[in-house]
Amino acid sequence: MINIILISCLVVTISSFQSYATGNYGQELVIALDPGHGGEEDGANYYGIEDKDINLKLAKLVQQELQTYQGVNVMLTREADEEV
Repeated sequence: MINIILISCLVVTISSFQSYATGNYGQELVIALDPGHGGEEDGANYYGIEDKDINLKLAKLVQQELQTYQGVNVMLTREADEEV
């Protein structure tokens, strides 16, 4: 349920800043995504699926989508299975 809400919030966020990103504001929009967990911090584990892996995969997909907009720079706090 929480993951669905998170994804819904991201979709709303993408559509709401789309007008900003496509506008002529003369500045770059910087977004930082924190995938959470990583390294020895696994988070939840359900039948071998670890929270840290899902978080990283989702963050990379969101980063990839957001960077399709002109004037948007997306950074991740971690880009591999590491503890920050």
